Amino acid sequence: LHSSSSNGANVVNAWNQTNSSGGKIYGTGVLIGIVDDGLDHSHPDLSENYVPNSSYDWVGGDTDPTPSGNNAHGTASAGVAAGYGHNGIGITGAAPNASLSGLRLLGNGTDANEAAAWTFSLDAIDIYSNSWGPIDNGTVQPAGPQLLQALADGTSNARDGLGAIYSWAGGNGRGSKDNSNYDGWANSRYVNAIAAIADNGRYSSYSEPGANILVAAPSNGGSEAITTTDIEGNAGYSSGDYT
Repeated sequence: LHSSSSNGANVVNAWNQTNSSGGKIYGTGVLIGIVDDGLDHSHPDLSENYVPNSSYDWVGGDTDPTPSGNNAHGTASAGVAAGYGHNGIGITGAAPNASLSGLRLLGNGTDANEAAAWTFSLDAIDIYSNSWGPIDNGTVQPAGPQLLQALADGTSNARDGLGAIYSWAGGNGRGSKDNSNYDGWANSRYVNAIAAIADNGRYSSYSEPGANILVAAPSNGGSEAITTTDIEGNAGYSSGDYT
């Protein structure tokens, strides 16, 4: 989250900005929906910011997005985005005062379910975070029509007409000569495709190139990686690539 020698995200400079009341921003008033394999909302670094009314599980068909088995990716991504950070334990996210919802989709990602996820609680969720994508095998993979319509709806009508923000993984298939342009989710005009860089300032070895890439954010691939929340079965914290 720091800058300079570790090629960090320079988030601290954003924290030092203040709102009209003089308080530091920290993501207050922003709700981030984590679209992934689940969210361990009982984790002590996530529970403070969790919003159950804006959460859903398309795999289990209920309102509890708790992951099953060793599915920890969504929980890790949530910590990067909005781990609480004011409790004296664990980690802090980039926006430690932002709220979090869990949208458990992976494992039942039909076109209809994807469309439902990206318009779920559209009157409340500001940012839909998607750290996943199709198989990275170097072939063109189009997104479904219902999904594309949902993205158009969200970017037109959410946030009182300002539009929801959809962030997307740029892809991990550089080793397979994949390109983020081939990904019908990440190449949509309605999303922000995110690449990964290492602490040496170079792209992570897996991170795909592409004309659609809008942002490169710190991940892993050098001497350090992101330390973030993990499911409690994995001791609560881990390090990895959770851009």
